[in-house]
Amino acid sequence: MWHITTNSTQYILQPSVEETEAVIEALKRLEKSLLEVPEPQPQYSRFYLGVLPDEIAWMGDNTDSYTGPRPSMGALLDIEEFGQGRISSLTPTGLHALMFRGANRKATSEALALALYWERDRVARGEDPDVHLPSIQENLSKVVEIVWESCRTVRRSRAAS
Repeated sequence: MWHITTNSTQYILQPSVEETEAVIEALKRLEKSLLEVPEPQPQYSRFYLGVLPDEIAWMGDNTDSYTGPRPSMGALLDIEEFGQGRISSLTPTGLHALMFRGANRKATSEALALALYWERDRVARGEDPDVHLPSIQENLSKVVEIVWESCRTVRRSRAAS
């Protein structure tokens, strides 16, 4: 994995086997946390994803209730805006379905994994402002695009789940 900086230098990221295992575990924890919210699951019109070195944190509409460490970079998933009348809110399980089921699974997992790799590298080596945050943001933007597109393909008659 590499990134070309604004001054055209190349920054190479070479994660170890241990880092790859840690990133895979972080993605599994994210999926599990979305699926294991107790019933009845709340409906959220917005989700926030935050990148930390060892996890992707998610929050629903009320980010003030989040008490964990502050993520270096985050992304807003505005379900109501993305859905354009087709869908206005989702449960965490519904968000999981948009992100990790079917054709989206690989692209979502890759983008989130890359965001985690860049964040882990930022923490380990120190931040390079031309590399780390732009690389994390680029990958989170891919996730936003995936959810945006998925919301647009939901049939109007489908209940939010």
